[in-house]
Parts: sequence; structure tokens; C-alpha cells
Amino acid sequence: MLHREKIQLAKANRDAIKKKLRELDSSTDPDSLQSLFSYLEGSSRGDAFPALDLIRLYALNPTHSKTIRDRVKWMLERFVLMKGTGVGERASCMMALRTVVNLLFVGEVSGALLGEDSEVLVDAAVEGLQHEHAQVRMAAISLVLNISISVRNGTALDESSSVRLVCALAERLSEETTSSSEVGLLLGAIAAFSEGDEDSKLLAKTLDIDTQTIAKRETGNISAAARQLQELLNG
Repeated sequence: MLHREKIQLAKANRDAIKKKLRELDSSTDPDSLQSLFSYLEGSSRGDAFPALDLIRLYALNPTHSKTIRDRVKWMLERFVLMKGTGVGERASCMMALRTVVNLLFVGEVSGALLGEDSEVLVDAAVEGLQHEHAQVRMAAISLVLNISISVRNGTALDESSSVRLVCALAERLSEETTSSSEVGLLLGAIAAFSEGDEDSKLLAKTLDIDTQTIAKRETGNISAAARQLQELLNG
């Protein structure tokens, strides 16, 4: 079945994350959002992931979501759009994307994120969708899914951003390396864009997404989701 709800990424071993952060910098207070951002400003990108992981959890709290939203552009530019090949840099990239997934789940800052910050948000999402590592791709796909559901629910997104995201989703869907878990969320995101915006639906139809092959190749809910998307696009 098509994925209809926004994703939140709330699971975490807080004690383990805080321990790793203390190993990197014992002076940073893991229970202070301001202290975590101060750490990010002074740390290398490869050492940023424990602080970003904690900020991801803060993002689910509406009390802190606006403070984090104000730093989203900086976080995405530094940790996602500045490419890195190290394990730590890859983890930081994933955590930055996951933070925005949670901000969009909370919803109170969705309008601002998809308005003034939409360009960098879309740049980061497209970059993540093309990433060679599956965990980073899943974070990016989750981000685009939450964007698409926001659009379906009435949050405005400019036409060029919608076009870029629908095209990037279709491209990722066609890649042989795309896993079944990725396929399920990709189908849900394309469906949500199509339900929220007639132009996105028309675009998805022109991209010739091979839902029939996906339905035959996959099983269970993912196969059903492919058939549902085909019906939606043909309707």
C-alpha cells in the first residue's frame, strides 16, 4: 500500500550518542541546544554527527523546532552539499537530512522550510537521492516523502522545486541499486506529489514510470503500492 503518513525518526540510544559526543568534546553540554550548535560551528564535518543526531531528536519538540529551522540552510550547505568521503562526514550528512525530516514531521515550520529555504532543501534532497550509500539515500527519500505529504496537505512549493523532486524520485526509482525499502517510499512520494498538484501528476505520467514491472518484481505492500500509483496516474 502507498505510504500515506509523514515519517518521524525518533529512535535513538541517547546514552551512546552522548558518550560519543563527550569523547570528541567533553565541554559540550548534550542537553543544551545552543551548546550543540556551538560545537557544530567549531568541529570538523567528520566529528559533527553525534551533535547532529541529538539535534535531530530536538527537532521533534515544537519548542525547539523554530530555532533549528533557522539553522537548516547552514546545516544542509555544510553537511550535505559540501561533499565528503569519510565515514564521519557521511554520518553527518545523514543526520543533517534526518533532522529536516523531523522538522517537517512536526509541521509547524513546514511553510518556512518550503518557502524561503526551499532551494537549499531541494538541492540537499536531490544530492542525497543520488548518494552511493543506502542509509543516506533513505534519509533523503524520507525527506522528500515528508515534503510531498506537506504539499498534498496544502503547503505551497514552487513549481521548479516540484519538478526537480519528481524527476529525481523517478530517476532513483529506475536505478538497479534501489532497494525494496527505498522503492516503497519513492512510490509514496510520487503519489503524494501527484495528489497535491495536478502539474506534478502530469509530469509523473510523462516520465513513464514502469509501475507494472515494479508490481511484478516486488511483493506485498510494495507491489500493491506500485499498482495504486499506476491507477492514480491513469485516473
